[in-house]
Amino acid sequence: VKTALNRSKDLEIGRINLAASAAGAKALIRQYLPQVSISLSADNTLVTGGPDSRIKRLALTLSQPLYDGGRADLGRKLAVLSLQIMEKQLSRTAEELADTVRSLFLRIQAEQETCRIRLKGLALAEEQLAITRLEHDLDLGTELDLLAAEIETGSRRISAAETEISIGELLFSLKQALSLRADADVELTGSFDTAYEGKVLTVSPEELARLAKGRSLDAAVRDLDIRKAGEELTLSRRSLIPSLNIEASAFVQGNAFPLQEAGFSVRFILGIPEPLLPAETTLSAGLRGRGQMTAGGALALPLFPEVTGPVNLKASLQALKAKQTAAEMAAESLEFSIYKTIKLYEARKRQCSLSRAALDLSLKKIQVLQEQIRIGERSSLPLLQAKLDLSEQELVLVEQVKGLKDLERELEILAGLPAGGLTAFTEAGSGSTP
Repeated sequence: VKTALNRSKDLEIGRINLAASAAGAKALIRQYLPQVSISLSADNTLVTGGPDSRIKRLALTLSQPLYDGGRADLGRKLAVLSLQIMEKQLSRTAEELADTVRSLFLRIQAEQETCRIRLKGLALAEEQLAITRLEHDLDLGTELDLLAAEIETGSRRISAAETEISIGELLFSLKQALSLRADADVELTGSFDTAYEGKVLTVSPEELARLAKGRSLDAAVRDLDIRKAGEELTLSRRSLIPSLNIEASAFVQGNAFPLQEAGFSVRFILGIPEPLLPAETTLSAGLRGRGQMTAGGALALPLFPEVTGPVNLKASLQALKAKQTAAEMAAESLEFSIYKTIKLYEARKRQCSLSRAALDLSLKKIQVLQEQIRIGERSSLPLLQAKLDLSEQELVLVEQVKGLKDLERELEILAGLPAGGLTAFTEAGSGSTP
């Protein structure tokens, strides 16, 4: 699992994007700082019958927002929430990759155990075929018996080959999940434990559901989404609050360099985002040249204003309600899924227990047949058939135990627990760790 997490390109890209977003969130502090610009302009006017005007102007302008209704603060909050959502999603991606590796490892172990049982069954079928062929040659068996034995052996050869192919495909999938080369050697340790009986849970579905609300990454992402939608709604409401900016400019101008006439001006800009009749009011004052003082004002009213403010406000409100409803539905679905998975888990444990009991009976039957063969009461064919039946029961048990372990991990994922975390909610000594 560590190899997969360390080598994953998707996680590396996610970490890079997260770092870039974090840098962007920090850069939003720039909204509170003044904007400084330098401009150089030339205004040439040709006048027929009079002196021409050639004015050159060099200006340094500083603009500073004084009040924006808290929109800049909300923008930073939204950026931080988006960053937290990205962090949770990256953690969820890492968790999904780890679960993929664990699942592949378990499937490979189960398929290897299945292959071992199938090869054992194939050897028994070949032994049975040899005896049936001998009986046929001695006119002690029919042609149909021989054909049935050959078909049985061929079918088992195909099943064993299919299992080997499945193991190869799973190994390639595991290499891909580990970000290894296709020709890399992968050596798995351990074996599939068919004796695993599961865990005796000491926690109720309701308790696991409450635990999941505080630990589940999906629940955390939903909570952050709701908080973000709430801030977006507040931002939409504050977009209707007037804003006030100040702009100060110092300049020198003249007909030729060096420029001789200096001056400065100050402007206050009041923006009123009224939905039906937005306006922008500008008040200015300044000093130019030799004691020339200036003052002025302007009012701008667009004739066909956009009405995006009220539309965005309504959309933000609906988005918040939708996310809250989705979160409530997800919480109800989570509790239902936990309850269902626990019931399936307990049922699968009982199923495994019954299969082991059936295996014990089959082993006793084989012992009886062996004793009957020893004293000459039976031929070896019934014993071989009993062993073949036993191998089929073993295959069923492998699949059942694998399903039990899958349900156990599914329950941990629903509850927001790490792999093996369900052990903390079980009776001591109630089953080995898978």
